[in-house]
Amino acid sequence: MIVVDASVWVRALTDDNPLGAACRQVMASDPEWAMPAHVRLEVLRALHKLTLAGVLDVSRADGLAREVCAATIITAATAALLHRAWQLLHHLSAYDAAYVALAERFGVPCLTTDVRLANAARGLAAEVRLVEAPSTHLGESDRAAT
Repeated sequence: MIVVDASVWVRALTDDNPLGAACRQVMASDPEWAMPAHVRLEVLRALHKLTLAGVLDVSRADGLAREVCAATIITAATAALLHRAWQLLHHLSAYDAAYVALAERFGVPCLTTDVRLANAARGLAAEVRLVEAPSTHLGESDRAAT
């Protein structure tokens, strides 16, 4: 089981670049996803914003919205996470705190593309993993081998 935040799910759905591929890969590596109950609203909001910005056409966004609504995920009621989320608010936003609280509850990692969340969560009980696109630059040892 993994906790997947909305940033990872949105990228997995909409990003055809390496970061989107990395998000799809981590989500496929463990098909048991846990998320706060509000996650579908966050993802739908992001899809709407991408449509308004012209990044997604309406028909693709409609299809993705149906996918989000039909997805099988383990959801935790927001109310069940509120006490711990409140304790985390000096480190994190309320939305981010809900994901971290859920990861703590299940003892599983929380995946995000949000660098700010990953940095802010250092030292907390939950492991927050930053999902990144694979590096495309060659390091010193890589250059020597070519």
